[in-house]
Amino acid sequence: MNQSPSNLPTFLYIGPPKSGSSWLYEVLIQHPDVFVPTLKDLYFFDRHYDRGLDWYSKQFSGSGSHTAVGEISHDYIYCPDACQRIAKDLPNVKLITILREPTDRAISHYKYSKRFGNADGSFAEAIKTNPAILERGLYGRYLERYYNAFPAENIGVFFFDDLKSNSNTLAENVFRFLGVDPGVEIDVSRKVNAHAVSRSLLLSRLAKRGAHLARQQGWTKLLGRAKRSSMVRRFLFRSAGDGAAETFDLSQVDSICSEFYRQDLEHLQSYLPVKLPWQCTNV
Repeated sequence: MNQSPSNLPTFLYIGPPKSGSSWLYEVLIQHPDVFVPTLKDLYFFDRHYDRGLDWYSKQFSGSGSHTAVGEISHDYIYCPDACQRIAKDLPNVKLITILREPTDRAISHYKYSKRFGNADGSFAEAIKTNPAILERGLYGRYLERYYNAFPAENIGVFFFDDLKSNSNTLAENVFRFLGVDPGVEIDVSRKVNAHAVSRSLLLSRLAKRGAHLARQQGWTKLLGRAKRSSMVRRFLFRSAGDGAAETFDLSQVDSICSEFYRQDLEHLQSYLPVKLPWQCTNV
């Protein structure tokens, strides 16, 4: 029987996207007792599992002296295979999720998709061609499989509302969950993934293809440095400004999302030891 590699994570951020994962990465990378790879999103358990645990272990080389070792891949929450693989390979791992009010998350997803040419028309039109805009906010549905596979105490559920209102406390609570010193002084105010638009859709698509190629070749450290480079971000994106074009009828969005998420939020609440900071919508 083959022995599992020793350099494997003690924690994973499983998602969802558009809910503070980039902020979380910047917070974690500053803590002296936490190790995260240069590339934020390895996507090992959902997209690159065929590379094997030995390859995965190498992404955490140099982590030996750290108390908490982990990675952030915000699509794990949606992938049944990822959940099964994580439970098999990392049965004692701690799982982190930051949940954003689902209507607010759907709006952010819609704006992001529209800015990069992946959605057209109104919100109501966009969700017909890109249903993931809504479906990725069905937290109860997706977290159920993780609660069935892991002890509840291994799942740390945090809220995007706290990132906006008291990011220091949120960071401290995450550190406590990971078992590291919550009192370490770090900068929680770093703005990442601020509202921005692509300077050129063609350039943006070429950059994504380049990133895909880098992943296929296993150039994770190089890609990680490029994605965190302020020079690269300035080259590819510009600030959306106050006059961003994504204006839409909020009452229509609220009507669509309120009904869509109601039952799932009730389902989600049944798993949580704390009351959700929102009910159905908070537009």
